[in-house]
Amino acid sequence: MVDILKKVRATDCPVGGEDDQVSQPRDYGRSLTYIIDTFKHVLDSFDERLVVLRENYAALCPGQDLSFEVAVELANWECEDIEQVEDISATLSEIVSTVTRAKNRMAYVGTKIDRLIGLESGGGNIDRITELGLNLTTPQDKNLAALAYMINTGQVNYRQRTIKLDSEARREVALSWRRVISQLVVEMRYAQDLLQYAEDYLDTEEFNRITQGWGRRGRASWGIYEVLEDLIQWYRCWIGPIGWVVD
Repeated sequence: MVDILKKVRATDCPVGGEDDQVSQPRDYGRSLTYIIDTFKHVLDSFDERLVVLRENYAALCPGQDLSFEVAVELANWECEDIEQVEDISATLSEIVSTVTRAKNRMAYVGTKIDRLIGLESGGGNIDRITELGLNLTTPQDKNLAALAYMINTGQVNYRQRTIKLDSEARREVALSWRRVISQLVVEMRYAQDLLQYAEDYLDTEEFNRITQGWGRRGRASWGIYEVLEDLIQWYRCWIGPIGWVVD
């Protein structure tokens, strides 16, 4: 399971970005960083137009009919009034904030995964492994033993020929990973709830024009709805393997 988790982190659904050392450039389009960059691109493009719309809207006298420029801009976004436009901007901003928090948290989780020792993959604290008399190329049984020491916070005393284990360590490790799963599930459900919102308010020609061909994918039919679907899949990609590790 540890090896599977390392593969998830490295290639299946990486966090990505400059701080994610395991993510190769070819994985950018599959990373959470790519999804965040896309949402930021949409938000920046939308707010750039919103600034002008606000100025034109504020210039109108109370009760005066909308100017031609304001009416056209509202029509472009398929919005009825400025309040609806402001709500879209706030929603996009909240999405960026939520997913950015997920990125920072999962980058930290990634460092925890790097320290785990798999059957087929090395890892962990090099000094600690050496202290246990192991190395990164030891047979699988010794890798498994080293992982067991880590999970149970084992302490080896070679002079007294004893091994001391923390009876609560395994439970605490499981709880820490369950907390990661819980947060991922909460954020995944938030993204799922936004699918209907995206279909109602963000599935427009203007938004599709912004997202189409963005980044390295160049998907002509890619809209915000599809970006959210990719985000949901990214969460699912992590939730399953972490659950297996906890079990």
